[in-house]
Amino acid sequence: MNILEYIEDNILLFDGAMGTKLKEVGWDMSCSSELLNLSRQYWVKEVYEKYIDAGAKAITTNTFMCSLENSEKYGYKLEEVIKNAVDIAREVINNRGIYLSLSVGPSCEFFKKGEVDLNKVYENYKTIGKIANKCDIDVIAVETILNIEEGKLALKALKETTKVPIFITMSLCGGNKEFLDASVKEICKVYETLGANAVGINCSNSPKEIKDIVKEFLKFAKVPVIVRPNAGIPKNMNGNYEYDCSIEEYVNYMKEFIKDGVKIIGGCCGTNENFIKELKQNI
Repeated sequence: MNILEYIEDNILLFDGAMGTKLKEVGWDMSCSSELLNLSRQYWVKEVYEKYIDAGAKAITTNTFMCSLENSEKYGYKLEEVIKNAVDIAREVINNRGIYLSLSVGPSCEFFKKGEVDLNKVYENYKTIGKIANKCDIDVIAVETILNIEEGKLALKALKETTKVPIFITMSLCGGNKEFLDASVKEICKVYETLGANAVGINCSNSPKEIKDIVKEFLKFAKVPVIVRPNAGIPKNMNGNYEYDCSIEEYVNYMKEFIKDGVKIIGGCCGTNENFIKELKQNI
């Protein structure tokens, strides 16, 4: 059963945060997280094992930071890092019926001041799509997109280079309750026209704070809706980031989202295997 067939009759439970867990197992943020696919593969494996043991039906590769610009900045081969990430995950999955998602984060271009090089953004996603075609993955998850234009470029480039299903999720800037440049209605219409297989929201804030946005996605989306929130907004406490949304509150709101029609759930920043375990027990 492919991932889209599974969603027709089931709630698809993704894993939780990758960065949060990598810091727990030893990552000190002295290098970009995707480099751990080359140097600390056992850390990445440990994260996957914990999420699968907790009940995740889909896990996400440690490739959120992978981009052409970061590969040049940190001196690695993009294809090598992405393929390593997929191989690590496949080794852990080991025919256990777990779906594998290639995480694709936002490009660096839209975070810069001044004019955005749209061709550079498109080429970044096109290159990732070509690499994805060589990998054993079930879906591509384009995540934490802040700008509808970047989402459009990502979908166009990926659809031109791969036939793998694509889920795309927007993020609210700083936890605000409005997207930077588009309504949920417009996002759904544009992304679905470009071939997105699921749309929704990730990161952003706690489930409580994004509940109104989730309702809008459910109102306007004609494809499955995906929701993967943070455990709140991170607060710097003596150098450590802490999140204020409890597991109980998180799960209660996620249960309501499922009742309302959300088909794909999981966690983002600040969540861990304990969140996923409780979600699994309540869906």
